[in-house]
Formats: sequence, structure tokens, C-alpha cells
Amino acid sequence: ARGRCGKCRSRLEGDMQLLCVTGVEDKLQDNVRTSLELLANAGIKVWMLTGDKLETATNIAISSRLVSRMTPIYQFKPVKTRTEAHNELNNFRKHNENALVILGDSLETCLEHYEQEFVDLSMIAPRWWCVGAARRRRRPLSI
Repeated sequence: ARGRCGKCRSRLEGDMQLLCVTGVEDKLQDNVRTSLELLANAGIKVWMLTGDKLETATNIAISSRLVSRMTPIYQFKPVKTRTEAHNELNNFRKHNENALVILGDSLETCLEHYEQEFVDLSMIAPRWWCVGAARRRRRPLSI
């Protein structure tokens, strides 16, 4: 059945011309920028957990002014093992003045093996956000 669907799709999609491309932009809700600025001015750390992809989440962080365009951003390398998490936490420690962006799976690995160390380091970072966090993962992390 799979082969027949592929053949059918090939016939239907053949000899087509692209007529246009559209893009959709989700607008930030009213007062998001102001609210984040007030929280930052009060010394409150804001952590963003999102299911978005890295580029989208980084653009949201900048457009919402979670971070400024001039803020250096440290991209936590993907980690799957305890050793990789340990090494990357040590790397981030050298860049903890940067905003941190981390993938959801890497965040889970860090929390599994080095929860307190990750929390301590994330408290030093001016801002951080987690991308690719599945909805089931975001709930326990946001409590």
C-alpha cells in the first residue's frame, strides 16, 4: 500500500509550478515586552520553555526582549549521556554571562544527572530558554 501511495503522489505532484510562498507570524500578546522588562528590573529570572525550534525560539526571545540583540547566546550542545552533560556543563560554566539556549532532551539529561548543578548555573545566566520541549516535559519543568 505504501508503494502505491508514493506512485499516486508522484503522479499528482508532477509538473507543478510554485505560484507563491506565504509565511505566518504569531504576534506577541499585548504587554509581553513590558512585563518581561518589569520582571527583569525586579531581579526576577525568566526562563522560557517552548516546543519551538531553535531559530524560532531565539527570534521570540529577541522580539519579546527576553534577551537583547547584543546579548551573547551560548547554545548548549546536544547531550545524551552523563559524561556529555558533565562536559557541556563545564563548558557553559566558562560562558555563564551569556544567555543559554538548550534543547529539551539535553535539559532532561542534565536534570537527570546534574539537577542541582544545572539549576545553580542557570541562576547565574542572565536568561535562558529551552527549545523543543515536548508538552509533557514542559509541565513538570514549569512548576
